[in-house]
Parts: sequence; C-alpha cells; structure tokens
Amino acid sequence: MKAYLLCDEREENFSYQLNSYLLSYLSSIGDEKVDDFSKADYILAFNIDDFIYDRMIRDKKMKILAFQSSHDFFSSNRRFVIKESILKIYKKADEILLFSQEGEKFLKDNGIDKKTTILPLSFNKKKRELSDIEKKVFRKNYQYDENAEIVVSFCPFIDKEEFTLYDSLARNIPSKQFIFFGYNDRDQVKKSLQERLISSSNVTYLDYLPSELYESMLFSSSSVFINSSFLSYPTVLADMISMNKKVVSRETVNMKEIMDNPAVEVGHDYKELYDLLKR
Repeated sequence: MKAYLLCDEREENFSYQLNSYLLSYLSSIGDEKVDDFSKADYILAFNIDDFIYDRMIRDKKMKILAFQSSHDFFSSNRRFVIKESILKIYKKADEILLFSQEGEKFLKDNGIDKKTTILPLSFNKKKRELSDIEKKVFRKNYQYDENAEIVVSFCPFIDKEEFTLYDSLARNIPSKQFIFFGYNDRDQVKKSLQERLISSSNVTYLDYLPSELYESMLFSSSSVFINSSFLSYPTVLADMISMNKKVVSRETVNMKEIMDNPAVEVGHDYKELYDLLKR
C-alpha cells in the first residue's frame, strides 16, 4: 500500500520529527510513502483541519495520527475538549492512530467509535551518536553558553493555568535556561501571557526549529519538560529517552502508559515539578 503523508503547515516545527517516526511505522507494516497525492492508496494525516480535509482528501481513505497538537483542543473548567472542526475530521477517518489506550478512551468519551491502532514508541529509530561539533551547533546558533543547563518544552500551553505554572517554575529556577517552541496564538490574552513569560531573562521562545538542529538541540539540553496536562509529545519523549536524557512531566489526561515509563519523572503538583526540574 502507498501512503501520502499530510500535515497542516502550521506544524512544520514538528514535521521532521513526526515524518521520521511515521516512516518507521509505514516500514513496519510494509507500506511505503509516496510524494504524489494521486498515486496514494490512502492518506496518513496529522494536525489537519476541515478546510484541508475538504480541499485535498475528498474520496481518499484516511488514517489520522490523533492528539498531536494543542491547537486541536480547548480547556473548559480544567476539562479538555476536542474542537468541533477536529471532531468532524476524526469522524471521517477510516482509522485513527494513537500512542495510548487512554487516548482511545478519550475518543470514545467524545462519541468517536473508529478502528484504532496503538503505536508503540519502539517504532522510533535508534538515534545515532552525534559528533562533538554537531552537538554544539544548537548552542552556537542560539548563543548559549557551553555550560548552560537547558530545559526544552514543545508547544507547552493550552490555557492560562499552564502559562502561569511554566512562568512560575522558570522564574524560580533562574539557574536554568527554559526554551519553548512552536507556540504562536492569535488570542490576545494568550499573547499577553506569552509576552510576560519571555520577559524573564532565562526564558526563550523560538517559534521555528530548523530540522537540522533538532538532534543537536536534544543533545544540548539537560532535560525536556512536558508542561501540558493533555499532550506529552511522545515522539520527542522517545527521542530524549533514547539519548538517556532527563524527562520531567506533569500528569497527562490521555497518555497514561507513557507517563508510566520509568524514564519519565512525573510531578503531581508545583512543588514536585520544581524539585524535579531544579535537580
């Protein structure tokens, strides 16, 4: 079977990482990626909206990699809700790919009863060892001292509570440099929260991470912090674990199996997260 990988361009920050992961998945099931949409037997999509669906997919069979973007949800009274436009896409899919059974339960709780496949993180290719020069590229490119302790987060905010937690942790651990990627919201309230966040001298926002710096960034970091209480970015997490890097995470709603990984240190409240990150 031939598959065409489709991603909303807003997610280009993660396309390198996810494409690599999905190519490993396709290989494991004997399918192959094609670049010509017309020659594909089905679409393998992630982070697409209904406009892209209606414009591009039409009569093609479609598999969806679910729960890969915080843009797909909103928080209502600390309860995470799938946006109607995304529900519409999930309901049209022929199959939904997930990273955990908790995600499968979340779909069913939202009225989506589709064929699902749980993807084990073992699909991820083992990372090669980088040379000393390659490891230093990220720090050199963004002018970080060679001894700086870097804490990385990907797209870490859905609501005000998550901004506030991240801001408080960063301000109270000034010895570490906090970097977050991929967050750019038009909501004026969130924009003002982000501006407060990056006013801290040890917080940096980089909206775009060039793919050639991805591995160097992971090697350069001392830890990755999963700030979202809904998403855990499992492919980033798997890469960090493969590099024997420290992973600190909040409890997440739909990724319980991943949170149970002994390599992941889970903080249940502010104090626990503070203690884990400061170490």
